[in-house]
Amino acid sequence: MIKKIFAISGIIFILSGCSFFKRKGDVHDLAKIQEFDKVLEIKEVPEAKPPPGLSPKPMPKPRLKVVPKKAITAAAKVLKREPEIEDSVGFVGRRPLKDPFRVGEKSVLSIGYLGVTAGDLTLEVGNFLEVNNQKAYNFLLSVKSNPTFSFMYEVNDLARTFVSFDTLLPLGFSLQIRETRDLKESRNVFDWKSLKSNTWTKFISDGKVKEEKQEGSLLSFSQNVYSVIYYLRNFDLTVGKSLVFRVSDKGQNLLFKGNVLRKEKLTTAVGDFDTVVVKPEFEMDGIFKPVGDIFLWLTDDDRKFIVKIESKIKIGTLVGELKELQLGQN
Repeated sequence: MIKKIFAISGIIFILSGCSFFKRKGDVHDLAKIQEFDKVLEIKEVPEAKPPPGLSPKPMPKPRLKVVPKKAITAAAKVLKREPEIEDSVGFVGRRPLKDPFRVGEKSVLSIGYLGVTAGDLTLEVGNFLEVNNQKAYNFLLSVKSNPTFSFMYEVNDLARTFVSFDTLLPLGFSLQIRETRDLKESRNVFDWKSLKSNTWTKFISDGKVKEEKQEGSLLSFSQNVYSVIYYLRNFDLTVGKSLVFRVSDKGQNLLFKGNVLRKEKLTTAVGDFDTVVVKPEFEMDGIFKPVGDIFLWLTDDDRKFIVKIESKIKIGTLVGELKELQLGQN
């Protein structure tokens, strides 16, 4: 079984355990969660492509209109940033002035523990989706063990979270767990009108497919456990800042706090990067919960790619280091 070590954020996992037997059952049936499909309608947005044999004509250069600084300030006041607990630098309303995401971007980090490479953590931005008639980001996070580690314990997990383009609020997620000792599918929906969170989970127990549903209250402007790492990239990461936003997980309402510690030059397999180092914490019921020292290295630019992750656990340190980076479409 994999366990989250980035608190409840779901972005880093310990690939641990030892078992040579997989549970039997109808794995294909796990993905069929009808109630979720009725609540959240997801459509692929087709890419615009020219007809076969024709080359797209270059677009005429637009005439740029200079907007007075007073007008920009006025627009920012009209589109007030909500909620007030979040930093407003670099935002107009809920949208960032500089979008860090590009369709097709991909970051692959090699996960190592005690000098052994266990597998890869991959973060991707897929094609835009239409979710309940809203334009939505399609964020993907996957963990896959390498062939050597898979001999002891196989991991092949995928989480997709759907985030509103206009509000940057998660609409739902799908989670697929395929491990030596764990076969599971989960679906989640954030209902912003009723402020309710609904999660459906299917799993195999004693060779049979079973299903559970969990309902919980939802605080406004909350992220889910898989959107956290993407949402962080929207903020201005000035050294000394403490970034705060809400997170909801399994009916629990938490507060994420990211302390921007320092700038650091980092050498990776892909190249050298100027980075900022962020230390996350989580608060529940007014008390910060110790989750072990966790550090994130993000590129010190408009994109804020995750290029290194480090987490101290009971024995040793788990480290994720960048091995592949695709910038995505312009």
